Amino acid sequence: MPIRLRINVLMAERNVTARDLAARIGLSETQMSLLRTSKVKGLRFDTLARLCYVLGCKPGDLIDYEVDEGDMSPDSGPLTPNKEGAPVIVAPLIRTNAASSNT
Repeated sequence: MPIRLRINVLMAERNVTARDLAARIGLSETQMSLLRTSKVKGLRFDTLARLCYVLGCKPGDLIDYEVDEGDMSPDSGPLTPNKEGAPVIVAPLIRTNAASSNT
């Protein structure tokens, strides 16, 4: 998955321990460990808001994105069907130089 949480980086920059951060935002140490290692499939907005408040940052500071074409393959998970029942295949909106030179 190309989305990674940068909680460890921000914690180090602010000299905050995982135990202290977990206590301040109301998570167990186990849940905090899963967040720190990006082993979660989702993050509630209220948890994100508490992380931002305590760490003094914005959501974009906590979340990093790397392009991974494999995440868009049909084998990577269920695709959402459109009104006609056909699966929706998502393509990037921004073209790379190689892709735009072919048009």
